[in-house]
Amino acid sequence: MGGFLLPWCVLLGVTLPATAQVQNWSLAWVGLDAGEAIAALSTAVLLARADSRASVTAAAGGALLVADAWFDVCTSTPDYRVALAEAVFVELPLAAAAFWLAARLARGARSARSATGTPGWDGADGRGPDGVGRGRAGAGRGRAGVGRGRV
Repeated sequence: MGGFLLPWCVLLGVTLPATAQVQNWSLAWVGLDAGEAIAALSTAVLLARADSRASVTAAAGGALLVADAWFDVCTSTPDYRVALAEAVFVELPLAAAAFWLAARLARGARSARSATGTPGWDGADGRGPDGVGRGRAGAGRGRAGVGRGRV
């Protein structure tokens, strides 16, 4: 995929206009900030339940915060100092904290599985803790799309 995306980035850099009028500008920013809020709230709820899946929502929140910082700085007016200050002092530190939390939770979940002898998705045979595998894409899937079929 990276082999495709790098040339695509070059093509976009050469062909996209320097400015653009956008009809749904406020909707795009509200959607991004709502995604950040949902990720943060989901992480808090999952942490309160001691659910290791909080690592996923924390990582997603971190990625959204990095994207927010990037687009704030890139789309700011010629006086970009406020956007840069928000990125450096608010969004990027929060993203770093979210990534740290995600990594810590993932390590903790991995340690808990090894301490109890419960295997996780090991990647070798694709079988989960209950001996059920993920199999081929779409094969043996339950109604919710969870890998329930035998491999």
